[in-house]
Amino acid sequence: ARDPAEVGQAAHDAAIASLDLQLRYLSPAETDLARFDVWARRVLVDAAADDMAGVRGDLATLEWIRDRFADTLESTDLTRIDAHLEALRTTVDDEDLAAATDEAERLRDTLGSVQE
Repeated sequence: ARDPAEVGQAAHDAAIASLDLQLRYLSPAETDLARFDVWARRVLVDAAADDMAGVRGDLATLEWIRDRFADTLESTDLTRIDAHLEALRTTVDDEDLAAATDEAERLRDTLGSVQE
């Protein structure tokens, strides 16, 4: 059996590669929202691997990607995403991987409703 962290990394890489192939068909905002979701999933992978440094890096990437699509969302949707990012930042600062996992799941749920 393969190491779960390796499987998670492979899934992440495949998702990013898939997005790269779709670039010509998606708007920049759609691409950034999809990347945002991929990186939110990455939080789950890194937290499951007990990799706090990875989760910290994932959060930084999420914050950077958020800035790329922020002006394309309704203010209420952006406020909801920002609240999740702030809560995720708190879990990272507290080095609480279980709470980071929960918050990443909530962020993905919110993102799903934004993309619908």
